[in-house]
Amino acid sequence: MQNCSCNHQQMNTSCDSTSIQETADSLVIIRADMALAESVGVDDPFAHLFVTEAGKQMASIAISVDPCYVAFNLVRYRHITERIRDAIPRYHQILFLGAGYDTRSISMPEFRINPVEVFEVDYPEKLTMKQQILIQACVELPSYIRFVPMNLSQSGLLHHLCSMGFRPSDPTLVIMEGLLFFLPSETTKRLINPQTLELAPGSTVIFDYWSNERIDMLNRRVEEKLGKRLFSLFPYPDHPSQFHNIMIDMGYQDIVISDLDILVSEIYPGFRNNHQPDHWFVVQSVYKSNY
Repeated sequence: MQNCSCNHQQMNTSCDSTSIQETADSLVIIRADMALAESVGVDDPFAHLFVTEAGKQMASIAISVDPCYVAFNLVRYRHITERIRDAIPRYHQILFLGAGYDTRSISMPEFRINPVEVFEVDYPEKLTMKQQILIQACVELPSYIRFVPMNLSQSGLLHHLCSMGFRPSDPTLVIMEGLLFFLPSETTKRLINPQTLELAPGSTVIFDYWSNERIDMLNRRVEEKLGKRLFSLFPYPDHPSQFHNIMIDMGYQDIVISDLDILVSEIYPGFRNNHQPDHWFVVQSVYKSNY
């Protein structure tokens, strides 16, 4: 894979409509292609269970407006998986916001050999469908997973989590992968703020974000195809150095902001992103409290 415009003929279908929830369906399409996923070091043994026509259609749209969609999403998944694997031994409480069809809490052995409680938050219908598909495939749902049905754009997240056994006083590993650019800007701002979940000092937060230049570009392309915009602007200064300083002010330390374009080029020597601004970042930081 030398550039973003590699051919993925098996995904070339057409679509007239889309929704935020179908992004989960489209992401499993590329992870379900075992040869493609394994070439990047990605292992998602349950992805094939969630393949749908709607997901194929959504993936086709995503690839047509964003030629780097496949490479960047696979490398992001691999990078965050590695960060999760490294962090699990240090945390007994793990929170996936916008979990979608992510099944790492089931497939990764690190979750089973460490004493963890996992909370997965997403739309009620998405979590219901996820559980039904897994059960029908005779996949055992571990007792340590708590499914928390909720629209993240609404208030009351902490209340819902606590009603399911979440303990704000315990250091928590929080993952928000491929989520924030689909949410209203104010919701993104709220979720990044450690006070929203009353995070305990020592909690680690992992998420990715796009620059507003990239968001504007993709919104224009999506609007040409669908007649509407899908993505919300990032509510903070999007340059890594500026955003780094804002996170420090919020009480975060040990902040690492990785350029996804560089991560992709490390896996694919000679990779060139010639189609769009290369402003897609993965953030990992530890909350230390600003008091």
